[in-house]
Amino acid sequence: MPFLRINDNGPPQATDGSHLLADASGRKLYLTNQDDVIETEKVWVQNDLRPIQSLDIVSALAWQHTQNSGHNNAGFFTGEEYDRSQGYYHLLPSGSISYRLDGHNQFYYNDTLNIRPPAIASIYGNGTPKAETTWNQELGWRYTSRQVFVDASVFLAKFKNRQVSYAVNSAETAYFNAGKVTSR
Repeated sequence: MPFLRINDNGPPQATDGSHLLADASGRKLYLTNQDDVIETEKVWVQNDLRPIQSLDIVSALAWQHTQNSGHNNAGFFTGEEYDRSQGYYHLLPSGSISYRLDGHNQFYYNDTLNIRPPAIASIYGNGTPKAETTWNQELGWRYTSRQVFVDASVFLAKFKNRQVSYAVNSAETAYFNAGKVTSR
């Protein structure tokens, strides 16, 4: 978020980064000046079974690792230069069962665990929130024909370490974990 030079009549002199404001020593002025890297790796194994023609059973196990890394560049408004990094690891099981009653009707059940690492900007705040996990269950029915597709389901989602963000001021967002949340 650089500070831009403004023309006398109001618009910025340029938006391509060529006319940034600088302090007396020539350092460019930024409200924030951070370089961010998010790396995610995910490996999974899956097993599909069809004990009878109308029944499908799928089970899977995934391992996910996300690494949030950032470099805060020193500057007039950005403070001291520093590096921060935070890693998030989780095993994520999942399973589903679907039964095709006929050529149009299908009943299904899904059960999965998911992870959502915090936003990259959270590593610059005071304290880094934990990754949010969600245990999802869904039970439903699908109807398919050439003219129509209908999907009706009930679900249960249990969040742990639910992530919340709010604006502290116009230039900074704060992040924290709000605890457990259940959605139905």
